[in-house]
Amino acid sequence: MKSIVLQERDKQILDLLRDQGFVSFEQLLNRHFKSANACSKRLLLLQNNDYIKSKTIKEYFQNNKTKGFFPHQLSLGLKGQSKIYFLSTSYRKLVCETNRLLKPDLCIHQLLLNEIRFFLESEIKDARFLLNDPQLKILSEHQLARRKEFTPDISIEHHGYTMAVELERTQKSANRYSSRFWYYRDSVYTHVIYYYVNEAHLRILLRYAGQARKFGFAHYLRPNQVLSKAWGYMTINEWISKVTSIQPKKSAVSTASLSQQTT
Repeated sequence: MKSIVLQERDKQILDLLRDQGFVSFEQLLNRHFKSANACSKRLLLLQNNDYIKSKTIKEYFQNNKTKGFFPHQLSLGLKGQSKIYFLSTSYRKLVCETNRLLKPDLCIHQLLLNEIRFFLESEIKDARFLLNDPQLKILSEHQLARRKEFTPDISIEHHGYTMAVELERTQKSANRYSSRFWYYRDSVYTHVIYYYVNEAHLRILLRYAGQARKFGFAHYLRPNQVLSKAWGYMTINEWISKVTSIQPKKSAVSTASLSQQTT
């Protein structure tokens, strides 16, 4: 088949897959298309030209034996025959992308994280960058204030603050919680928000957060209802403003410095 001319929408889809690893048909439909038919035709064209690959949920999780998916099936609007998409091997080689986000046990995590990312992009209009885990690991090699072993799922790099976004899908060890929260308390991140999937996770997160006011918590199905131990429940933008008001300006990563290290 003759190579297609990539449209701006195609480039946005490929960039999303570079950033997130996996995306569902439903997520692409809601984000980029007006009809399921148009979405299906365009994705098939990208697939036939070896930009992307797809598998059904049933195929993917049967082959990889990934556990813990079905509690989230309804919230993601997925069925056994629903398709998930990822970059083809040849295109990943072309753009020199890491395979880290394509690990089978990360699929569920990344599909849920997509929903959080889409929400944050819609609410935080003036963010400078949204960086993912592999990008942050590279950045940590050049910025001493960041540590490679403590990269968040997403970092929102803003002119006036730097926000770590974590998705807590499974419970971690006490040592891991202790180390991570200890790092975040005095890190480059002026704001840290944890999205959790289980109320039991919230109790654990609140305990390890202590009294530090930079931490916020929200259920992934209620992303705009952020809980702060200091101020109670508020919207994401109210919480950002409140935490920003108590942060010294010197703690934020400068836009100039970030631009130099990401170009």
